Amino acid sequence: MKKILVVIALLLPLQAFSQTFSGTLEAFAFPGSTLVIDGVSYKFDPQIKIYVNDTLAPMDAARANQKIDYKIEVRSTGEKFVSEMRFLLTEAEAEKYIVH
Repeated sequence: MKKILVVIALLLPLQAFSQTFSGTLEAFAFPGSTLVIDGVSYKFDPQIKIYVNDTLAPMDAARANQKIDYKIEVRSTGEKFVSEMRFLLTEAEAEKYIVH
């Protein structure tokens, strides 16, 4: 039993974990894979998922000064990446970005 606990304790830091936050997107640069949320610069995962009202949206849906919920994933290396953004828009605003 002790061996199992030791193995789990050693492997735990190798796992990525994430937390969800809210803020305002200030800048989004796809070529550099960077974005700024509430004055803090982050890298984003190349496989980032962008949602508008729970519908998957294209990258160009990202606009400055939008209120968002975002998920920060901390990799085993300690690097922080934004892996998901959810834009908080009205139905009328969302219609511009959602492809039917």
